Formats: sequence, C-alpha cells, structure tokens
Amino acid sequence: MVCELKCTSLAKLPTAQYETVSYCWGDPSLRDTVKILGVTLDIPASSAQALRRVRLPDRLRVVWIDAICIDQASSEEKNQQVAMMGEIYRKGTGNLVYLGEETPNSNNIVAAVDYTYAEMMRTTNNFADPTYDFMSLFVTTPDSGPMAFPLGVHLQPLQDLYARDWFSCVRQISV
Repeated sequence: MVCELKCTSLAKLPTAQYETVSYCWGDPSLRDTVKILGVTLDIPASSAQALRRVRLPDRLRVVWIDAICIDQASSEEKNQQVAMMGEIYRKGTGNLVYLGEETPNSNNIVAAVDYTYAEMMRTTNNFADPTYDFMSLFVTTPDSGPMAFPLGVHLQPLQDLYARDWFSCVRQISV
C-alpha cells in the first residue's frame, strides 16, 4: 500500500481536513508495511488492515492513524501526541472505527444494528427521548429461546459485534 504523509499543526488548522481512525493494534508481532514517500514503514498488521478498509476507491481520503502519524520510535513524541489525542479526535471531520475484518456473521450484525437504529429512531422521535429503554426492543417468551427482536433478528449478532476486540481495548484518552 502506498500512502502520503503531510505534517501540519493543529493550531494552524482553521478547519480540520482529516478523519481519525480508531482500531485495536492487536498482536504486535503481526506486521505489515506501507510505503510513504518511497520509504517502507513497518506497522502493525491491524493498522494496515484498517487503512485498506477505510480508503476510498474513487478519491483520496486524508486520515490520522496513530501507527503512522506518531513516531513510534520516539517516546517523547508518543507522550506528546497521546496528550493531544482528545484534540486530534475532536478536530477531525469524522471519526472512523475499524472493528476488524468481515466474518461469516457480518451480514447478520449489520442487519441487527440497522434494525436497532431504525427502531430507536422511530420510538424516540429521532433520539429526542432520553428515557428510551434499549431493552424494550427485545422480545422474550418461554418459547423464543435467546432474546430476539420482534422481526426474528436475534441478539446473537449484537453479542458478536460487542465481542470484537475494539470494544474491549483500553482507551486512555483524556478530554
């Protein structure tokens, strides 16, 4: 994969022109490479996977990803950048989350999330009702087995989603 690198100061940005990428580093021994300005950079495999997944097929996408944007060989830079992470994420035009590669259950996960979102929008007047009970989406009867949505979408896909590493990564960003 070939990337470009542009250094800039957050203080000089009138409006942010990048998106951040949140992901789990995973096993540090699994490595991949990217080329930046003709230099091959060794990065965690999960970082390369995240970059491949978020890139757009028809245009450039400017992203901030820690494995590349922070000099991992410099403790001083890492400490400085980690202290700024809240600002880095706030100033981006968006925050992309890479949850991992597709699994055989991915379509069911997407269907469950889509259904949950649509039901929450419908029953909360576009999220205006702060007293909404998420669990009210689920139906249980003695015969239904696992908790299920009224349309037969089971809870298991959501459990699979929340079992992904990203949801258990320790985040130490102070804002």
